[in-house]
Parts: sequence; C-alpha cells; structure tokens
Amino acid sequence: MRKTMFLLTLTLILALAGNAWADAVVGLTTFTSGTPAIADSVNANFSEIVNSVDDNHSKITTLESTMPGVMNARRTSSRIGTVGTYKDLDSITINAPADGYVLAMLSGSVSITHTYDTISKANISVSKTSETLTGVFPTNITIWNTIPNGVYGIPFSWTGTFAVNAGANTFYSVGFWGGGVVSATFQQDQFNLLFVPNAYGAVAPN
Repeated sequence: MRKTMFLLTLTLILALAGNAWADAVVGLTTFTSGTPAIADSVNANFSEIVNSVDDNHSKITTLESTMPGVMNARRTSSRIGTVGTYKDLDSITINAPADGYVLAMLSGSVSITHTYDTISKANISVSKTSETLTGVFPTNITIWNTIPNGVYGIPFSWTGTFAVNAGANTFYSVGFWGGGVVSATFQQDQFNLLFVPNAYGAVAPN
C-alpha cells in the first residue's frame, strides 16, 4: 500500500512540476498517510491535471499562432525617370496570422541632381497601394534654390504603423520627385515589416 501511495504521489508531483509555470491546478484531493487512496479520488485528480494541461496547451497554441513576425528586404536601387511620377522601389508581402498591426521601417538614401535657382523635392514612404502615397505622410527631402548645381546624396528614414487583416498584406516602398530635380536615384538599404498582434494603447494607423 505504501509503495502504491508513493508512486501515486510521485506521479502527481511530476505532473504538477511540469506545469508549474502555467495556470494553477485546482480541485485536487489531498491524500493522508495511512489512509487508502480511493480510485475515484485518484482518477479525479488525474482528470483535473489533464484538463489543466489541455487548457494550457490550447493557450500556448493560440499564443504561438499570433506571435510577432518580421519580413525584410535590402539593397534595391531605382531611378525615377519622369518628374512628378510615383514609383515603387520594392514590395514585401507579410502573412499576418491574425488581425493586428504592421510596423513598417524604411531607410536608405536618395541621389538628386539639382539645378541652382530651383527647388528640388523628393518624397519617400511606405504604402499599401502600389505607386501612390495616398493616405500616408512621406519623408520630405528638399534642396533649396540657393544651393549650387550638383549631385547631392541625402539619407532618409521612414516609420509608420498600418492596421492589417489576417492573411497576406503587401507593402510598397514608394519614391517621388518634383520641382527642379533633373534626376533622382533612390537607394533602399533596409525595408522591414514587423507584425504586432495587439495594441497596448492608442494607435493612429497610416
């Protein structure tokens, strides 16, 4: 009898220890030394443990399915040949496991051929629509009219947040130039997307 009690107790301790980090197991019968272990009580204890393990397994599976994930693209160079034209520099599709948000981060540099006595402008941003900056606030690059003729390399960065639905979501890095720019070449160094399942405060998506 004592051997049986020892094995039952050891089994319960091992089962509980394996789930110590998860939700607490409640409703267990406590056995007293010298008293018989009733089968119904032992089985009830095991049922409680199994139910707790199954519940935590479900929670872990849900957590794993909505974990943050990242996509990345690097090193693309694109010359925009027509003034006043929006052009996609690159695109990335991220598969969101659930509804949530995507944090987009873009960095690189733009090489602008500028003419004195004109204002050269370039914009860079990330958009969910190809070849448009509608609905987003771009990074604005300006070379003023007092700057001499020349080719100027200017670094840029852009960060924004987008609301997304579960499934495939495509994002575009988009460049635009206008004003007195003779030509512009965008060098994309990093284009990163980070999926986040939850908002921990107020979010104003792009």
